[in-house]
Amino acid sequence: MRTRLFKYPIPSLIITALLAILILGLAASTSIALAVGFPDVPTSNPYSTAINDLAAKSIIGGYTNGDFGPGNPVIRQQFAKMIDLSLGLSVQESDFPNPAAPFVDLGPDNTSSLYPHEYVAVAALNGLTKGTDSTHFSPLSFITRSQVLSMVERAGGSGSTPAGWTSTGNATRGEVAWMLYTLQSEPKVELQVSGASSLKAAFTEIGAAFDKSHHSKITFNFDASGTLQKQIEAGAPVDVFASAALKQVNALRDENLVDAASIENFASNEICLVVPANSTLGITSFLDLTKSSVKKVGYGDPAVAPHGVAAEEILHSLGIFDQVKPKVVCAANVTQALQYVTSGEVDAGIIFTTEAYTAGDKIKIVATSDPSWHSKIVYPAAVVSASKHKALAQTFVDYIAGPVGQSILQKYGFLKAS
Repeated sequence: MRTRLFKYPIPSLIITALLAILILGLAASTSIALAVGFPDVPTSNPYSTAINDLAAKSIIGGYTNGDFGPGNPVIRQQFAKMIDLSLGLSVQESDFPNPAAPFVDLGPDNTSSLYPHEYVAVAALNGLTKGTDSTHFSPLSFITRSQVLSMVERAGGSGSTPAGWTSTGNATRGEVAWMLYTLQSEPKVELQVSGASSLKAAFTEIGAAFDKSHHSKITFNFDASGTLQKQIEAGAPVDVFASAALKQVNALRDENLVDAASIENFASNEICLVVPANSTLGITSFLDLTKSSVKKVGYGDPAVAPHGVAAEEILHSLGIFDQVKPKVVCAANVTQALQYVTSGEVDAGIIFTTEAYTAGDKIKIVATSDPSWHSKIVYPAAVVSASKHKALAQTFVDYIAGPVGQSILQKYGFLKAS
């Protein structure tokens, strides 16, 4: 019997050793490649870490000669692509439906390439840029430092800038790499949004879409518009206020508590009359609320809830306010008014149509108001003056009023702002 000198056959040891050497060699060569990066970006360059990191992620690239050119300027369409990739935005040919263009100076779309049209379109779609004006982007112009800072802050950046940064002049490729690398490295900005109760379902979806495409984490606070107004007046930490009426936003504007220039009317709504699904009272119109069989009618407190104001305007217009008012059970907001109906606590409720849609088959919509019976319903949003994240807050306001926000709002039954 032959005695083995080793526990395992020699060929296995040789193979294992060779594999180990190969793995170490690959790791070493990768390390060297990453350390070297671009020949004109030594490790002593203050932007080397940012440049190599973004290059490894294919967010930025060098020239055909292998150099990066950290001191060279960046054209605007290049930066649109860089910031889209930094945020992980999905960019598809369908994002730019030819021939409709967000900016008239982009020229004909090359449908065989996503660059630059789709990247610029997606940046605009997500509120990262409004162009040099409402119809022009100036795609081949050099992007300035102030424009880079604005777009990064609108994406959710903190506003940090590299050493030696000035607010004038064109941004360099090295500075842009540093800004985008920092954007990715920073914690997500926590944005506080106070919204009218009727916006809860739509805004929850809008917020999720916004967070997915921006460096943000939105926290919502939903309640009656008047209640939210009082919270802001008391110093609550809020970045964006979205009301179900102009009254509350205008009051805060007059108190310099929201930025007047930021106010955007983004939606409208209608008022309807609802009853529990199992109601047997035969209510089919607002006039039926005067019947003796109808004991309780619910709607929001007009002092704080805009739909409650509209409800009473409707009752006055129909000449039945005095008869119905004694039956009224006031709710804190429209969500609670709906709950009164679904639970059977009231015989009927006057609420926003969008709120009724959220209840499904728990209620029946028996009548809808004529718009002439009440004041115009307008939903405005504004940036709160005390916000510490005004650029991102303004981006969210623009996002609500933009194509993505409007599509979601209409999905939930909201009407376009007139």
